[in-house]
Amino acid sequence: MEIFDCFAGAQWFTTLDLTQGYWQIVMDPDSIKYTSFITPFGQYEFKVMPFGLKQASGWFQLLMNDVLKPVITKTAMVYLNDIIIFTKESLQ
Repeated sequence: MEIFDCFAGAQWFTTLDLTQGYWQIVMDPDSIKYTSFITPFGQYEFKVMPFGLKQASGWFQLLMNDVLKPVITKTAMVYLNDIIIFTKESLQ
């Protein structure tokens, strides 16, 4: 099913941009060492998922699809870090 097929007949749309959502996902302890970076003040590691990781957007979308599973394709769709909420009924 295409994402636009789900929107057929929808009258109202709301979008939520979860740009800070990546910071809510805890890194696997075995992966933390791969996020290391050095500054003049020392070496640091991310304990939560940084936005710049290659697979961050994919993992985040999988998590959001899992969380929103009951409403996916019915009233909400997830695309990377955006949630699109829609309704096919009139609000009046």
